[in-house]
Amino acid sequence: MGGRVASPTLVGRVEELGVLEAAQERAANGEPAVVLVGGEAGIGKTRLVAELADRHRATGARVLAGGCLPSGGDGLPYAPIVEALRPLPTELGVGAVRELVGPSWSELAHLLPSLGEPASGPAGQAAQARLFELLLGLLGRLGEQVPVILVVEDLHWADRSTRELLSFLVRNLRAERLLLVVTYRSDEPHPDRLGPYLAELDRTGRVERLELTRLDRAATVTQLTGILGANPAPDLVDAVFARSEGNPFFTEELLAAVRPGSGGLPVTVRDLLRGRVKGLPEQPRRVLRVAAVAGRWVPHRLLAAVAGLDDQQLEGALRQAVTQQLLVTEPGQDGYRFRHALLREVVDAELLPGERARLHAGYAHALAKRPELAGDAPAVAAAELAAHWDAAGELVRALPARVQAGLAAERARAFAEAHRHYQRALQLWERVADPGQPAGLDRVGLLARAADAVAFTGAAGDAAGLLQDALSGVDPAAEPVRAAVLLARLGAHRRVTGDEAGALAALTQAEGLVTEAPPSPEVARVLGACAYGLLLRAQPVQAIACSEAAIAAARAVGARAEEATALRVLAAGLADFGGLERALDLLREGRRLAEEVEDAEAILGTYMTIGHLLVLAGREREAVEDAQQGTGAHASLACNTPRAAWSPATSASFCWTTVAGGNASSSPGRRSPAIPGARSTSAWREACCWPGGGSSRPRGRSWT
Repeated sequence: MGGRVASPTLVGRVEELGVLEAAQERAANGEPAVVLVGGEAGIGKTRLVAELADRHRATGARVLAGGCLPSGGDGLPYAPIVEALRPLPTELGVGAVRELVGPSWSELAHLLPSLGEPASGPAGQAAQARLFELLLGLLGRLGEQVPVILVVEDLHWADRSTRELLSFLVRNLRAERLLLVVTYRSDEPHPDRLGPYLAELDRTGRVERLELTRLDRAATVTQLTGILGANPAPDLVDAVFARSEGNPFFTEELLAAVRPGSGGLPVTVRDLLRGRVKGLPEQPRRVLRVAAVAGRWVPHRLLAAVAGLDDQQLEGALRQAVTQQLLVTEPGQDGYRFRHALLREVVDAELLPGERARLHAGYAHALAKRPELAGDAPAVAAAELAAHWDAAGELVRALPARVQAGLAAERARAFAEAHRHYQRALQLWERVADPGQPAGLDRVGLLARAADAVAFTGAAGDAAGLLQDALSGVDPAAEPVRAAVLLARLGAHRRVTGDEAGALAALTQAEGLVTEAPPSPEVARVLGACAYGLLLRAQPVQAIACSEAAIAAARAVGARAEEATALRVLAAGLADFGGLERALDLLREGRRLAEEVEDAEAILGTYMTIGHLLVLAGREREAVEDAQQGTGAHASLACNTPRAAWSPATSASFCWTTVAGGNASSSPGRRSPAIPGARSTSAWREACCWPGGGSSRPRGRSWT
């Protein structure tokens, strides 16, 4: 089939394009906009968005576009964001992108490896929040140069971390010159996965929904005219419209089927697409099968490594597939994608089980030998490798690949995807005769890692269950410290779920196991967690003793991060007895230690704690001064934006309002009896003594 397949002009979408144009105009004037574009497969979502992007790219706007991948349930962390941002270092220069991101550019290097060595700080919810803030700040500063259009396609395939990032952007956009356009299939087989998420976005009141409907007969005639370059015959219009029912993609494919002169039209679009593929010679069909296993987009070198054809054969096969407009190329990108996802699904459905497994194995071998062929961020590449080994039935190789994919997802702050990989690794563990220790983890370590990951998604109950499973594999008499670490973590999660008695029991047992243990970072960590638990239960005397033991253990082995945390707990305990000056000195010492180890969460936490204590003591002026200093630290360590999960500039006024009864109008410097009055509450202790501020869930530490 030669000639044009698609109409050169956009048909039947004047009103919908007008909605997007109006949103872009608002965004260009500093009123960010979010538009969700939905509709059935083939209805023209991509074409509509491409029309908008082409128009405004021509007028100087920056268009960043990426698509979610049909990963079959595997987590490909932030895949559309990685794709959208990938061109920036090439277009602007690495140095320019680093400058736009700010001092914390290494955090974003987890998604953009071309920026340089990624940050190696602790994972946790706060780390994910910093990543989200960095992305928001980058988009905002790009918008200061020219208006920005960010397109995320195929939301129905999105990983959870991408959905969380998009939710964050929707809620936090304020004055950025940004239009966010998200497309999704409304006829996806599992609407229960997407429906609640879309409803959640709707409830923000910040999104505009745009549902594309099928074209009427007149618009279909216009579409056919554009493709043919002449008015179509009435019987052709009748035949095509009767089967396509106004779906633009179906119309294109039906016309492509009838133009070679076939006597009849296929009954369904899948029959039609299947016939188009079967009409090709064997080598182009082989290339399509290989591409279908890769997903919607496959780099040329990776396709060549798996196809099993010489260069001349591969070039000829690809040329036929592209000429027939089954595969398409993108300007500036070295690879291929199916013209529509339905084409890929049809080709994939025709694969025999053994053939599919063999092709997955081919991809896995190629990526294991040459990871750079993936052309993606490490977390995405690792997830793809694990998925290929798994689909190939190579369980011995799939197990360590799943563990590595989980670790890579953690580093990319994609905790839901990390947990998914760890859970699959635990399933494989039972099926592999000799699992060994992938990435240095035995089954207990893997369970603990999975517990950390799922806890960072907010599922404390699930984390507690995983830790109980891990504890069943540890002999406290033989490994007391390891058991204590798990128990301390279990106590923290039980407290989050409201099981105070269970939390106390776990922490008490953990403390008992390390009482006679030699100093180590783990011992210091356990004692610090126990001290924090005691403080929350209004037992400051015991908390002080336990935190002092934690500090001693940390100092004995040079564990500065653990010492900084324990100092913060000790300071909060001493403040209960009026030892404010010593508490402030301890907090400043903790801040110094946290700065030495570049623990951003702990550094910012000291500003929160000092602000609380100073306000409770009626020393608001000093609190404001310290908070202003914290704002500078926050800008360099976290995100360089005025909004964050916690803002040091507002900590003092927040604490005064909530703890001192809302008397925010008190004059600076007036001494207040707030500390004695607040001693009976745990809210201020939670905000003051654990990294991350006002959460009772310990964060930002590896407990494995």
